[in-house]
Amino acid sequence: MKKARRRLKSRIHKPISAGARLIASLICIALAIFLGVNTNYAVADDSGKYSSVIAQKKTFYSYSADSYVLETFKTIENLFKNKIIKGSFFDFGSVDKNDLIDLGTPAYDYIFSKKGYDDPRFIRWAMSRVVEYDDNEELVFSPSSDRSAVISFGVAFRFFPKIVKKAIKAQYPVLTVKSVSILEKTLVYNRGDTIETFGRDVRVSLHELGHSYEYSNYDFINKAKLGFYSARTAGKPSKRLNTTPLRIFAFFVKVYPDNYYFKEGFIENYMGKTPGDEVFSCGISYVFFNSLNIWERDPESVKFIIGSLILSGTYYAPKTTEVLAKEARP
Repeated sequence: MKKARRRLKSRIHKPISAGARLIASLICIALAIFLGVNTNYAVADDSGKYSSVIAQKKTFYSYSADSYVLETFKTIENLFKNKIIKGSFFDFGSVDKNDLIDLGTPAYDYIFSKKGYDDPRFIRWAMSRVVEYDDNEELVFSPSSDRSAVISFGVAFRFFPKIVKKAIKAQYPVLTVKSVSILEKTLVYNRGDTIETFGRDVRVSLHELGHSYEYSNYDFINKAKLGFYSARTAGKPSKRLNTTPLRIFAFFVKVYPDNYYFKEGFIENYMGKTPGDEVFSCGISYVFFNSLNIWERDPESVKFIIGSLILSGTYYAPKTTEVLAKEARP
């Protein structure tokens, strides 16, 4: 019995071989690399929730009354008083890019100071303190929609304020959404009531819903967006977007974006696509998931996107006075 115990003890205390240590080290390095490259990846699961390394962190934030909420409300009040309210009607057409940047600045400063910009849930929560959000407002999908796309778009829809959700649903009462593989197409599309996305990637779905937001008669946002684009790209030449790598990678290319051009001035070339119709769609996806580290690299774009969502979610005024005047003409 004593000999057996000595043998067992010697085995327990036997040093780990160099080969075993090397294998263990390689496994740890591989796991670290895997977790690193997937930090900003967001995939919707069957329960309608998204999962990501960052989003699963157990972080607790202060729920005290912060000054950014009061500052945002004050900015909204001044914007209505000094620009929007014109006698007995509202003139949202007078809102420009600087107004939206100013409106988004307090929330940006707060989220950035709390280092919550890597957590989509925290960004949404911070936004919900200055504009109403409602998870009960959901999209209606056609029976021909793909289940994975329905889940992904359902999650992406939650990042829009309640009033914006209603505007999108008013424009598109029933959506048909499809899930495609990146091996099938170089680009997805949004044709209004029919939209594509890549698998269950919530970021792509949020990008496409950003277009739906723009299409929902938010003329004053589109006007400010073009002003923002023009200011960013002033004096810069148009360049052709390089799609050759996508063509080589894709097996079945159904979309050939040969006519796509961009201007420098944004964090990513596609966001600068002419004539500026990707500013908001790219921006909203980048903001909520901090793609390309946009919160640190391009604060102005983040403030513009946040300000657009706050104003759109405060009061539904889809058409500018210019558009209304034209529609009233015989």
